[in-house]
Amino acid sequence: MYDRLTAEPADVATMRDTCEDVGPIKFGDSGAFIGLAYLADIQSMEENDFVSEMVAGGSRAWIGAEKDVSSFYWIRDSESDKVEVSFTNWKFNEPNDKDGSEDCVEINRGPPGKWNDLLCSRKLPGVCKYNITAYTASRKD
Repeated sequence: MYDRLTAEPADVATMRDTCEDVGPIKFGDSGAFIGLAYLADIQSMEENDFVSEMVAGGSRAWIGAEKDVSSFYWIRDSESDKVEVSFTNWKFNEPNDKDGSEDCVEINRGPPGKWNDLLCSRKLPGVCKYNITAYTASRKD
């Protein structure tokens, strides 16, 4: 489940915190805490089209990919919870790591649905993806 944030545009770190403010919640008997939302990790063209349409109107928004050395990863509940990006939809000639400092990813740069690497300090809205499995499991406790 997705939600385009209506909060003020922010840098990626702040936007990650904004998404994570949905959690954390206590999970099960272990007492572990989990986050309920994180910046979107897009796994297919269908999902990409959905997010792109949600952000429509010429808007650009952060998604949850971030570069670590030379590869992009989806960052979920924490910096240590990351999965290498397998599906991509880069704009032509992207990612280009302009000036060697573009480590974060926005959607809807140029043609709708296309991705661009960008300075993480830029201020954009973000797209949060809710962890429905974790939410549902938390409601059973």
